[in-house]
Amino acid sequence: MLNDQTDTPEDFKLIGAEQIYLEGKFIWMITFKPRDLLPEDPSTEIIGAGGEIIVNIDLNTGESTVGYGE
Repeated sequence: MLNDQTDTPEDFKLIGAEQIYLEGKFIWMITFKPRDLLPEDPSTEIIGAGGEIIVNIDLNTGESTVGYGE
């Protein structure tokens, strides 16, 4: 996780950004995955392995929450 002193933002790759309707409001859900868990061939599908950082952002209020994958 990014909280570890050895991780930097460059250690993660943006793998998803979507606007979703959640709990009565629209939010952006931004998902990052550790680069070392991604396949070397970018045309290969990303499969499980966990480690994601998920940031939900409510653009109306500016509030955000951070969650972590398995």
